[in-house]
Amino acid sequence: MVVTVRIMALMGLLMTLLVACTTVRGNDEYQRRNITYTEIDHFGYVMANAFRATHPEYAVTLGEPLWGRRPKEMAIELRIVANWEPESKSGRTAALAIRQDEFSGRIYYSAPEDRTAVPERALLNSLASRSRQAVELRTTFGSLGQGGTDELVDKGAVDEQLKQAGQTKVITVVVELREPLTVADVRRKGYLSLNKVIFASAKGEPPVYWDGFTTFCGDCYGDSERITNDFRSWVSALSPSDGDALSHFGLRLERLRETARAGKIAGYLVKEANPGLLRRLLQKDYVRTLHIVRIDEYCADYELGECVPGRWPKENRLEGERLPG
Repeated sequence: MVVTVRIMALMGLLMTLLVACTTVRGNDEYQRRNITYTEIDHFGYVMANAFRATHPEYAVTLGEPLWGRRPKEMAIELRIVANWEPESKSGRTAALAIRQDEFSGRIYYSAPEDRTAVPERALLNSLASRSRQAVELRTTFGSLGQGGTDELVDKGAVDEQLKQAGQTKVITVVVELREPLTVADVRRKGYLSLNKVIFASAKGEPPVYWDGFTTFCGDCYGDSERITNDFRSWVSALSPSDGDALSHFGLRLERLRETARAGKIAGYLVKEANPGLLRRLLQKDYVRTLHIVRIDEYCADYELGECVPGRWPKENRLEGERLPG
């Protein structure tokens, strides 16, 4: 009798475990289906902007649903230019597709005209093959907001480089702030071209890049506080079901939400700036240093697409700096 009771109890336990395992498998299957996108605009809104947020060395100039998709296939096309090159020299464009496998939900890259998975770096190699500027940007962005801001920086050495450039060059730099500030704070202190910012994350987490062009959001374009609002809008549209897709880009929803709530930037990218104004910006107390990425000729005009060298007109006022009186 005792043996029979024990056998029945054991059978009951086994049934409970079987039901539990079946439930877990069912939940896993539900979660797998739940992370598979079925609406192309939301898929694009998540993927295109996640790519942009994690690739500061590139600028996304176009993002739209890919033509020729299969009935249940999610696929978007992005057109990318090098973020370190002057606008006049950014004719080289890379095109890539971000796809979702219609059966497994797996996310991968491919050429727009092909469904074969290709490493992302292979598709972007035409823009950054052995590029010192690409490495400089990636390294600089990755270090912003990660501590060490109390260490002394030789601003004099940077100032000398800017001085040597004179008034016949344009310079692309990353402005590193002494401590994270809101965009509004930076505007009140004096700034240059505040439309390509690096949002500060918690220590140990990579920063998030955001610029004035928001892919898959036709009305989102601008600078200043608008950038922060656009970033917060994107993050607020994300849900836990986007977590798997975000992890494909090395992002975590919890971290993005914390970054969006704080709304503080560790620095920003300035392209094709006047060396004289950069020297003034460098002396600001809130600026830790400037990381020079690229130096080019200043073009006063273009003739038949060719640069006509010139000199910067005299300009003593930083954008956003209040005039005396």
